[in-house]
Amino acid sequence: MRIAHSENLLRAQNRQFYRRKLSVPVGIKKAGSDEKPETVRSIDLGGGGASLVNPQRRFRKGQSVELFIETRAGRRLKVTGSVIRTSSDGEVLHIEFDRIPESHRDRIIGYILNKTK
Repeated sequence: MRIAHSENLLRAQNRQFYRRKLSVPVGIKKAGSDEKPETVRSIDLGGGGASLVNPQRRFRKGQSVELFIETRAGRRLKVTGSVIRTSSDGEVLHIEFDRIPESHRDRIIGYILNKTK
C-alpha cells in the first residue's frame, strides 16, 4: 500500500477567525453616540467581524460603529468595529471588529457554532 499527500494545502477560509452566514438581529449605532441602537439583520458573523444590512444606507466606509450582539437570552455583547467597505450599492456593511476582548470573541464563535445545531 502506498499513501501520498499533497504538498499544496488549500485553506477553506481566508479569514483569521471563523465566520459563517447567519441571519440574527444585531443592534448598531455610531461609536460613542448617545443614540439608541437600531436593530438590523446580520448576513454573516464571525470572530473578527460581521456583514450587516445597512439601515437606510446611513453608514459609510471608515466609520466606527458599536454592535450589540445577543449571544443568549439576556446576554448582549457590545463590540466596536470599523466599516471596512460597503457592497450592494451601499445596502450591506462589512465590519471588522476593533480590539475585541478574547472572551467576547470566544462567546461570538461559540454562539455561531451552536447556531449550526
